[in-house]
Amino acid sequence: MVVSFDSTFDTSTIDFTDIDLAVGGTDRTLAANCVGTEQMGVAVSSDVVTFTVCAGDGGVIAASGVVTIEIGTNATAGVAGDAQIR
Repeated sequence: MVVSFDSTFDTSTIDFTDIDLAVGGTDRTLAANCVGTEQMGVAVSSDVVTFTVCAGDGGVIAASGVVTIEIGTNATAGVAGDAQIR
């Protein structure tokens, strides 16, 4: 899943610790990559946030799944976010 922001937004300080992703109200575990047991990998580059489902770790999103994404200091699951989009 890819979320693209207009170039007028500054995402240069955002990383996976500043992002929460929940499906049906249940937070997914996130990391910068899929090396461990996290459910999704998250990469931020050039105003684009890319979410990758980690194989075998339960991160699959059903077609009917309701996805909620929080970015910035309101992202509190796992590690509390400390940077915001400007």
